[in-house]
Amino acid sequence: MKKKKKVDWVGRIPNWAWLLISLTVLMILWYWLSVNPKTSRSFPNVVKVFGSIRTMFQRGVLFNDIGSSMISVLSGFALGKVRIRDVKKIFSGRSGETVALNGVSMDISNNEFICVVGPSGCGKSTTLNIIAGLIEPTNGEVIVDRKKVVGTGVERGVVFQQYALFPWMTVKKNVQFGLKLQKKSKEECDEIAMKYIRMVGLEGLLDAYPKELSGGMK
Repeated sequence: MKKKKKVDWVGRIPNWAWLLISLTVLMILWYWLSVNPKTSRSFPNVVKVFGSIRTMFQRGVLFNDIGSSMISVLSGFALGKVRIRDVKKIFSGRSGETVALNGVSMDISNNEFICVVGPSGCGKSTTLNIIAGLIEPTNGEVIVDRKKVVGTGVERGVVFQQYALFPWMTVKKNVQFGLKLQKKSKEECDEIAMKYIRMVGLEGLLDAYPKELSGGMK
């Protein structure tokens, strides 16, 4: 009597399929950890590890093009509540074009708190305004709850930066305004204004108007 030959189904599965299965399981696990507040608080380090893996995939650090491809395939269900994809913003002014953002990509998960830190003029306010739908990106897109951001929406709230500047005056004239009310001489106004303008690093923008400045500069 012939014995039935055992079929090694596991061995027949190619390596790339195992890789795909493993990555899918990891993505599902990360998604479950990130969207569940209780789980996120219970396993914060695990969530951070999965977040780091996700970032490396996005940047192509892991498996180069494979990482980027996997992110695209699985992004429909395993990525963040807010997705920023290769966003670029160029502003045109009297002195030419200014690149405020150049290919920014990131994901913000549900219940995740993000702080954007950087020097004045690096694009922090521009990024927030694009997410809010107040301005349009030159290239790229922002997706919130799987919907592309086109204009403002009630599902997004914004706390604006407030500033007290005269829009028809340049940087230097805005700083000098209070000094002139104090009847300071022209020499004193120039000296005091330049002291504080240099202090905040805006000496190269003396003749710029408020609309030509970033939120932090204002």
